[in-house]
Amino acid sequence: MAGKVHVAMMEKRFRLRPAEVHDARSFARSRLSDLGIDPDHVDAVDTVAGEFMALAGELGARDTVRLTIQPFHLLTSIRLRWSRHLSVRDKPFGPRERILEKLTLAHGTRRNADGTEDMWAEVPRSSV
Repeated sequence: MAGKVHVAMMEKRFRLRPAEVHDARSFARSRLSDLGIDPDHVDAVDTVAGEFMALAGELGARDTVRLTIQPFHLLTSIRLRWSRHLSVRDKPFGPRERILEKLTLAHGTRRNADGTEDMWAEVPRSSV
């Protein structure tokens, strides 16, 4: 798939329960694999999505979260959105920080104008 730009946005809603975290990771893995994206990159995106889901659960997200994954030519963008403030900015990512720093170009959180909150990451693609 050298040189091909993937821009198919994938989005799915999940509840933050252990089975749903697994389902979210499987969703990311299968959709990216179906696009023919490099397995190492799929692993990295899968790991980041799982870390985000687990962290949101630890911070108390109990409503439905929306996972969005959008692959581009040089990176894949990951967003996890929930509907209420969880004070992610007030708490460090902790041990997850090392994993996220290793696998991403950048990552962070943001509060949106509509009151929702996002965790976001940009995972670089090593082979395009």
